[in-house]
Parts: sequence; structure tokens; C-alpha cells
Amino acid sequence: MYETGVREREMFALTWNDIDFKSGIIRISKSITSKTKIKGYAVTTPKNVNSIRNIDISDMLLKRI
Repeated sequence: MYETGVREREMFALTWNDIDFKSGIIRISKSITSKTKIKGYAVTTPKNVNSIRNIDISDMLLKRI
């Protein structure tokens, strides 16, 4: 995830459906938070609209996967 610039909480919220290996894109549309009324974590939308984005996966990184 280092090469992509994805934030830690965004990375932990990713599912396989968020990664398009054919197109080489990671879709960031959610984040994980510990700020819940009950103990534990919850998957939420990012703090602001600009955090929802698509990130290109470099060819070098795709070869490693």
C-alpha cells in the first residue's frame, strides 16, 4: 500500500471488490473507524468527499501481486 498513498484506515476497509486487477485501479470509498458507540470498529465513508477516489496501481506493483 506504500506505493499507492492509501491511508492506513482506508487500507483496512478494503475488500477484494475494491481492487480491479484488470484495469489496475483501487477504489477508495470507505474507511474504518474506532469511534463507535460500542466497542470495536466500524466501516464508514471517508471524512470528506475528496477522499473518495480511484488510485492507479503501477505496472510494477501489479506484477508483484
